[in-house]
Amino acid sequence: MNRHHLALAIVARIAIPICFGSGAGCAMQDGPVALDGRFSEPEVQALQRAADEWCSATPEACLELYRGPEFRTDSVLHLPTYPAIVRTEGPCDDPRELGQHAIVSKPTGDRWAIRICQADTQDPEGIRWTALHEIGHHWIGNRHLDDPGALMFWHPTARHVTPTDVAAMTRHVPPP
Repeated sequence: MNRHHLALAIVARIAIPICFGSGAGCAMQDGPVALDGRFSEPEVQALQRAADEWCSATPEACLELYRGPEFRTDSVLHLPTYPAIVRTEGPCDDPRELGQHAIVSKPTGDRWAIRICQADTQDPEGIRWTALHEIGHHWIGNRHLDDPGALMFWHPTARHVTPTDVAAMTRHVPPP
């Protein structure tokens, strides 16, 4: 667990339970994913391209996106209680990060959400790449791969889903 995620986990225990990735106790519930209403049309298209790329890489990684309400939150503790991708103009908790993936535990079940941080400073291609990496955390959990050529490497240079990413994802998807 990196320092950023550890800090979030500590804060989350005070306010609401959060678990990351597909770890024990994190029953993932997929369904349509709401896109923050503050995303521009080019940004929505970029997010759709990110979701489509995972779906093209493997059918187990398909997500349905739709335009949702404006979320108006810069805190992981106030993410929606349903699958969503939120536009944040400020930095993530660690200003070096451009995105963040979290699982929010509620009595009705666990819900995942992604924050695209510093969205006001990223062009649509940057948002697509950030979303592509953060969506990958939904499929492989709260970890990074050791392969520097993989999209899911800690500081990736890859700009697309690689076979290494797909192999890691298919090992971590719970059976139906």
